[in-house]
Parts: sequence; structure tokens; C-alpha cells
Amino acid sequence: MEKELVTIIVPVYNDERYIGRCINSLINQKYANLDILIINDGSTDNTEKICKILSSKDKRIRVINKENGGVSSARNMGIELAKGKYIFFIDSDDTIDINAINTLVLNRKEKELVGISYRKYMRKEKEYTKEQFIISILKNKELGVIWGYIFETEIVKKIMFDQSTSYMEDTMFLIQYIQYVEKVRFISENGSYYNHFFNDQGITNSPFRILNNIEDFIYSLEKINDFTEGKYRKYINKKEINLIEKECRKIDSDINYKKILNDKSIRKIIIKNKFKFFSIIYLLNNVYMIKLYYKFRKKVKEMYYLIKRNI
Repeated sequence: MEKELVTIIVPVYNDERYIGRCINSLINQKYANLDILIINDGSTDNTEKICKILSSKDKRIRVINKENGGVSSARNMGIELAKGKYIFFIDSDDTIDINAINTLVLNRKEKELVGISYRKYMRKEKEYTKEQFIISILKNKELGVIWGYIFETEIVKKIMFDQSTSYMEDTMFLIQYIQYVEKVRFISENGSYYNHFFNDQGITNSPFRILNNIEDFIYSLEKINDFTEGKYRKYINKKEINLIEKECRKIDSDINYKKILNDKSIRKIIIKNKFKFFSIIYLLNNVYMIKLYYKFRKKVKEMYYLIKRNI
């Protein structure tokens, strides 16, 4: 019996340094029946040229060029063009071990989402019900990412990625997909790891970026709350506070601090949660925030009553 075709979707943008390493890890897989789909999301460096050279050497590689629209847009195009029964997502600067796809295909079962371990985290073999796994993601005990899983194409085409946000889009997709299964299982085998390489190029801590992040993850969490019908509301609330604290720890000047504190979305969170966030545990990791802590509490109190008076 011929093995089922697996489509591997690789969104890429200005990644001339690493795309070759990524694709080489795919073409060398022991599982040979692959449809390797590189979505070039408007790269302006030598990425397209490198991808064309790679595709000329292996007929399983398809290169699709599109205008820049972000990673979700690129993944969605890949989903639309996928030929395989299953889909595997990989970031263009990551790699997988030689037996990764084979391990996933051989171990997958109906009504189950199967994933391989990430070498960086060296997760042991685990099994969750879908409820346990969603709670683990919301409590930050598991990563809400799409790396290392084998997805059924038929289900994926019903979901797609939300292009309205650039924060937690993976988590939204993953939790939506989990609604179609009963279990989530992780396999840990030598030669079957997903290798994630952190790339901080382009990351900034500007107030604009911090505020965008906050706006995006609030949007994503509310979407998760909607399609899980409010079942995990208390966990979502806690994660929202946790993420705001995490973003605000990046503040490095009084000007940025004031811009963020006076933002409308932050003001709404203040009304919603009053003084539940900005715990001393987080503040201790940021010297500047320690200095501003008491100033912040005073400011929040003033703001809270001013806003309440105008409502």
C-alpha cells in the first residue's frame, strides 16, 4: 500500500540565511512521499533565488511567490494549494530530524492530534484529553504553537489561519483544530525531533509594538473564548493579565510608560480587572518598573475613578 502524501508548508520571508538548512532537512526525510510547498511571502533578498535552485534539484518542491501579507496569509495559501492527505507546518528557519514525518504518520490515529517533541524543550511522551490540553496551553504549561504536529488536511481547510492578528494566531488555530479530536499525544523518539531556532530579527520594544501585541492577543483570546463557548473563560482572563504583564515588562522609558498606560485598550483592562495585574513577581524582573510601581498604582487608581465617573 502506498504511503499517504504529506504536504509540508513552509512560509518564508527574507530568510536567505536559513531556508536552505530547513529545506535540506525536509528532502532528507526517510518518509519520501512529500509535497514540499514553499510560500515566498514577498521576500526582497535572495530567498526566491535560493528556493528556485532547491526546487530544480527535487521535483517534490513547489515554490509559490506572493505579495507580502504575513505568515498567516502565506500559510493559508499553502493550505489552499495542499495536495496531501496530511499537512505539516514548519518555520523557514527551523529543521526536523530525519525520521520526524515517518514517526508522525506511523503513530497517528483517528480523532487524535499527534505531535513530535521539540528538541529545545525535550518533552517526554505525554497524552492529554482535548480539555486538559487547552487548559495546559492557557496556563502556559504547553506551547500554543503548530510546530511538530501532523494535521488532517480536510479539517485544516475548515479552519484556516486568522489574518486579523499577528499574536497567538498559532494558538487560535491549534485550539480550533483540537475541537475536532478527542486526544492530543506527543511522541519522543530519537531522530524525530522538531528543532526550533529562535530568531529575534526585527523584534522591537517600542510602545507601538507593545500596544499592537496587547491588542492582538486580546483579540485572539476573545476569539478562543467564542469558539470554545466560554468554557475556559477563567483561564483566558488569567492569561490575558499574564500577557499584559509580560509585554509591559519591556517598557524602558517614562515616555513609553505613559503612552502605554494611557492607551484605550489598557484603560479597558484596568476597568475590567482593577488591580489584579502587575504583580511584584513581574516587577522584580524590570528595574525601571520597580521605580514606577508606586507611581503606577497611584495613576491606575486615579484613572479608574476618572473613567468610572465618565461612564
